[in-house]
Amino acid sequence: MKTRIDPLSCKFVNSAVEAEYNAHISQSNNSSQIIALFAGALIFALFAVLDLMALEEPGPIVLIRLLAAVGCAIVAILLRYKSVAKYHAWIIPAMVVSGGAIVNIAVWREPDLEATYFVGLITMAIFATFLQRISFLSSVLTISIMFVGYLIAISNKIGLDPERLIINIFFLVTMNSCCLLGSYILENFRRNEFVQTRMIEDQNKQLEKVLFNTQLDNKRKVAALNMLLHLIRTPVHQISGFSDIVLMKLREEDVDHDSTNEIIDSAEYIKSASDELRHGVSKLLTYHQLDEIERDLKIEEIHLGEILNDAISLIDEDIHVSISRSVKKIKSDNRLIKLAVTNLINNIKDNDGSISRLDIEVSREGDDIKLSFKDDGPGIDSETLERTTKPLIEIDNYLNGCMEDLAMGLRTISRAMEIAGGKLDYKYADGAMFTLSFPEKQPSETVSIPEIAA
Repeated sequence: MKTRIDPLSCKFVNSAVEAEYNAHISQSNNSSQIIALFAGALIFALFAVLDLMALEEPGPIVLIRLLAAVGCAIVAILLRYKSVAKYHAWIIPAMVVSGGAIVNIAVWREPDLEATYFVGLITMAIFATFLQRISFLSSVLTISIMFVGYLIAISNKIGLDPERLIINIFFLVTMNSCCLLGSYILENFRRNEFVQTRMIEDQNKQLEKVLFNTQLDNKRKVAALNMLLHLIRTPVHQISGFSDIVLMKLREEDVDHDSTNEIIDSAEYIKSASDELRHGVSKLLTYHQLDEIERDLKIEEIHLGEILNDAISLIDEDIHVSISRSVKKIKSDNRLIKLAVTNLINNIKDNDGSISRLDIEVSREGDDIKLSFKDDGPGIDSETLERTTKPLIEIDNYLNGCMEDLAMGLRTISRAMEIAGGKLDYKYADGAMFTLSFPEKQPSETVSIPEIAA
C-alpha cells in the first residue's frame, strides 16, 4: 500500500490509508484525550487555588482557571459516549479556541500588559498539541487563531510599553513554534509506527500462510508416502506367500525335468527379492512414522529392562549378551526409545556372522541417559557412518535398486535421537560401540504440534 506522508499536512497521501490510520487510533486517541482532559481539569483547579493564595486581585484569573477546569471535565465526560467521541477532532480544537478567546478577552480589557495572560495561551497551545490527540493541521489552525486573537487584543496597547509587548510576542511565537514542531514530529512518528506495525502484521500473516502450507504439504507427502508403502507392502506379502507355495510344491513333486532346478532357482530369487523389498518397505515406513511421533510426543515412565529384553530376543543365541544397568526407569517417549534400541539391535543382528559378544551398559551422566552397545564386530568407517545417518531427503545410488543401500536402521536411530533431544555416537575401540545419548524429559516439557486438516 502507498504509505507516503505529505510533508506539509503530515497526513498520508493516500486517503484510504489515512482513513485506516484514523480508524486504528480512534479508540486509543479517545481514551488518551479523556485522561488528558481530567488531568487538565485538575491542573486548572490547582492553578486557581494557587492564584487565590498568591494574587492580590485573583478574581478574573481564578474565574478563567475554573471555567477551563469545568470545561475540561464536561468534555471528558461527554467523550465517553460514542455518539460524541466521533466528533473529537472538532470538539477539542473548539474547546481550546474558546479557552484562548476567554484569555484574549481578558487581555483586551486590561489597561496595560502587566498581567501575564499570554502564559494562558501558551498553556492552551501545549494542551492542544501534546496532551490532546488532534492532527497537525488542527494544531496549526487552533494556535494561529489564538495568536491572531492575541494580536487583536493588544492592538489598543501598542503605545503603552513596546518593550514588554515585544517580549510577550517573542515568547508566544517561540513557544507556539515549539508546540507545532513537537506536534509535527509526533504525528510523523505515529504514522511511521503505524506503517511499520502494518508491515510486520502483513509479514506475519504471510509467514503463517507459508508455514501452514509447508505443514500441509509435509502432511500430504507423509500421507501419500504411507499410502504408497501400504499399497506396496500388501502385494509384496502376497508374492512372498505364493512363492513359498510354489517352492513347496516344486520340492514335493519328484519330477525329473531339466528345467525344474531353474524354476526353483527363479522362485527362490522371487522369494529373496520380495523378502528384501518387504523388509525395506517396513524400514522405510518405520522411518516416516517418526514424523507422526514428533508431532505428538508422549512422555511417560519407561522400564528399560522390558525394551532391552524384547530387543535382545531378536539376536542369535550364539552371541553372548551382558547388560549393566545403573538406571532402570527413565522418562521419555517409549516409542522413540524402543525404535532406537530395536533398530540398533537389528543392525547388530545383520552382522551376527562376525559378532560373538555384545555388552550393553545403561548409565546416567548429569541430565542425560546413555545406552551403550559394544560388540566385537568389524565396525564401520566414518564415511559410511555419515552417509547412513544423514536425514533421508534423497536416495543415493538410486539406479542401484538395492534396498540395503537405504541403510534405514542407523538413519532411523539418528532421527529418533534427534526428536528425543539427543544424538547417536559411534567409536571403535576393540570393537564397535554405539551410544544413544538423550535427556530425560518431563511431561511439561513436551510440545504437541497441532494437526492440520487436509
